[in-house]
Amino acid sequence: KMALLLGPDARFADGARTLYLNAWLGRGIDLWVWAAVACFKSVLLSGARETSTVVNYNRQFRHFFDFLVEMPESQRVSGPADLAPIHTRTLVGWLQKRSQSQGWTKNTLRNALKSIKAVLKSMFAKGFIPGEPSRFFVRGALPSNGGESRHKSLSVGEQERLAKAIKSDLSAVHRGRLRLTGGELQSLRFLLVAHRQGRNLTPLLELTRDALSPGILPGTVKIRTVKVRGKKVASSAGRASSTATLDDSQAVMDLVFSLAEGAVIQQAIASTEALIKNAPAHLKNRVWLYQAQSFVTKGVVCLTPTMLSHNIEGIIRRHQLLGDDGLPLKLNLSRLRKSFFDRAFNLANGDLAITANLMGNTPHVAGSNYPSMNDSRKAEAAEFLNKDLVASMRVVEINPVPHDAPPPAKTPLSGCKDTRYGEPA
Repeated sequence: KMALLLGPDARFADGARTLYLNAWLGRGIDLWVWAAVACFKSVLLSGARETSTVVNYNRQFRHFFDFLVEMPESQRVSGPADLAPIHTRTLVGWLQKRSQSQGWTKNTLRNALKSIKAVLKSMFAKGFIPGEPSRFFVRGALPSNGGESRHKSLSVGEQERLAKAIKSDLSAVHRGRLRLTGGELQSLRFLLVAHRQGRNLTPLLELTRDALSPGILPGTVKIRTVKVRGKKVASSAGRASSTATLDDSQAVMDLVFSLAEGAVIQQAIASTEALIKNAPAHLKNRVWLYQAQSFVTKGVVCLTPTMLSHNIEGIIRRHQLLGDDGLPLKLNLSRLRKSFFDRAFNLANGDLAITANLMGNTPHVAGSNYPSMNDSRKAEAAEFLNKDLVASMRVVEINPVPHDAPPPAKTPLSGCKDTRYGEPA
């Protein structure tokens, strides 16, 4: 139990508080299990990794346990001290076969190997595995994915359909036409804020109740988010109220129920005031609280990545949201953040420095992680190559200068244009 190890003030970004390894004891690899436990404890106590990262290490290291258990008993590596370079190379091929049989993506396969290597390197550092680590891990063991993420930004059409669905649900809940659980309602509010702000998942999930402050311009607020891993505090501007005019048909409803991101956060805070007294100490200052009523979880809880993903699927089913490819829309925070990058880049007229500032990153990080080519942008690029580029490269006909014309006027150095005829010199 990580909570017992780290104390009550520990931070659990994804909600998981326990690492389960009991299922692997008594299967001939007990030495490996206890070595993994020691490494996980060491990493947690050092604070070098987030608890969510260690949870991912634990989840992926199960594949290594499977690899060990499936070995013939005569060849089984019973303990870390028996590991040899041939075993780690065999592991790569074994993971590739599992990837093919279970339909993993390239990123899933690379994440599994990366996490397993991280735990094994920790075992080297603690002396469980003797030898030089560089002999055990070959660079480029898996083919590169070319640096391209499988998560693409949403097209303009996809963003419009998503925004319409979120607004429709929130309005229907406000008017009593739709009944949702507390978690589903908070997920809708969260998605609206995430879509407009483009922030990372964990800082938004950990948004505090004192995160709002008045903005510099009228009708705006500052929304403060904290990225613990990078030790960064970022403030972004958000709308505090609707910008609809009074003669607009939507204005009357918006005056009572605003769908501006600042107002939505205030709604989430105001609607959960009564839950604070029953919330656990580490959640009392969170925004996305709700009363859980499931068989597994009861009491006051906060949105987690797992619950958010589940509720996103519910929104997609409820509105039958489709992507530009005609298939059910694939939606996550990574796609929303990349969509925000596209919008910011267009508004900044291609200025990467301004875009990175809006993203809360350096130009290098923003430029190398967030640009993507969704199907809509590929179609635009193809149209440019077929029409606009061809037109721009078309040779311009130059009329010959008459014999009796006066000599062209001299132009300044490097001013290669005839001031009389306006043609290239």
